[in-house]
Amino acid sequence: MQAPQQPDQSTSQPLTLRQRLRYLPFIGPVLGWASSILRINQLQAKTRDELDELRQLQQAHLLHFTERVDRYDNLGIENRFAALEQQLASQQQLLDQRMQQLEALDIGTRLTRLEEALAAIPDTILPAVLPTINSKTAELDNRIASLIRELRRVEHQFIAQPASPQAVGQANAPSSSAAPTPVTASTPATASSFDMESFYVAFEDKFRGTRDDIQGRLQAYLPYVSKFAGQADARVVDIGCGRGEWLELLKQHDIAAIGVDLNSAMVDVCRSVGLQAEYGDAVEWLRRQPEGSLAAVTGFHIIEHLPFETMVAMFDAALHALRPDGLIIFETPNPENVIVGSCNFYYDPTHQHPLVPTVIEFLARQRGFAHAEILRMHPFAEDQRIHEDTDLARRLNHLFYGPQDFTLLAWKTHEVQGDPVAAVPTEHG
Repeated sequence: MQAPQQPDQSTSQPLTLRQRLRYLPFIGPVLGWASSILRINQLQAKTRDELDELRQLQQAHLLHFTERVDRYDNLGIENRFAALEQQLASQQQLLDQRMQQLEALDIGTRLTRLEEALAAIPDTILPAVLPTINSKTAELDNRIASLIRELRRVEHQFIAQPASPQAVGQANAPSSSAAPTPVTASTPATASSFDMESFYVAFEDKFRGTRDDIQGRLQAYLPYVSKFAGQADARVVDIGCGRGEWLELLKQHDIAAIGVDLNSAMVDVCRSVGLQAEYGDAVEWLRRQPEGSLAAVTGFHIIEHLPFETMVAMFDAALHALRPDGLIIFETPNPENVIVGSCNFYYDPTHQHPLVPTVIEFLARQRGFAHAEILRMHPFAEDQRIHEDTDLARRLNHLFYGPQDFTLLAWKTHEVQGDPVAAVPTEHG
């Protein structure tokens, strides 16, 4: 082994200990190789440490990247789940609509369910409702029987007239409420030729008076409904509205009103002059109204046409439909007047029988009306009365020439504003 050449110390920097050892003979190269080997080992150890650190850093980056990927994946899944849930809700809504349509069409299934529900009703409930059902059934049977009797009576009256009729003489001029004897038809009436509706329109046009006459008499009732003027939700219904004189008067005073009549010809007359009227049964119409929805129920010369059971049903239906401060106004011929009770009442062949004022007032209270009054209306004109200042003359005037009509006023409750009974005298001309 050749010894390393000594450096020129005159021209170089001072040597370090390691450098001087390397220039020693024999051992210098050995130490150099040993030092190189040691440096290689240190470099390898450092490289391994750096590789380990690099691997750890790589694993940390990989873990961070994996976490981010997982988060994005989860976010994507949640968005997809939300979209799927929205689609599912939409499909469920569509399915519900289809099911509702199917249920509406599936009458058989609904009947089966109803039968099952009825079968599940305890035996104790059925006996409790049977009396009500029987009562309503009896009421309906009575009404049907009354209608059948009335139909047969009218048919018999007009079909059985002679083939060569003679004019029937008219009695004294009737009161404002009682219609005179009908004129015999020019030809015998048959079931196919007689039109009751058109007959009654002509009957009223002939004997009841002009629209102005009727409205003049009905003016007396305006104070009882004037507080409802201008209230769209305070409706007055006129039962048996006829030609609509009262409806027209209410319209002129800005009171909401509707008429109900079983005579379609009368309904057409009302509509022809711009009045609101419906064809139908009055009792059923009142029953269909929401409870407490009407301001007043009126009827002028209507209740004397009704069988007693039907009249009671109409009182009950009116009580149901009236609001708390609502009232009924029913005018009818007054049988306390002997001429009316014995003659003029029967001018109208469709009248049932005279009604007594005190009984009608009692009926209103008995059916649940809290306050009831009777007005005696329309006495004979002064020129038809006995002008003597004696008790007998006064008594005869009362019996024969007194009020020809009476009116029932009945309020649903005591919520009556002011003193409406004082607005019209008990014997009104």
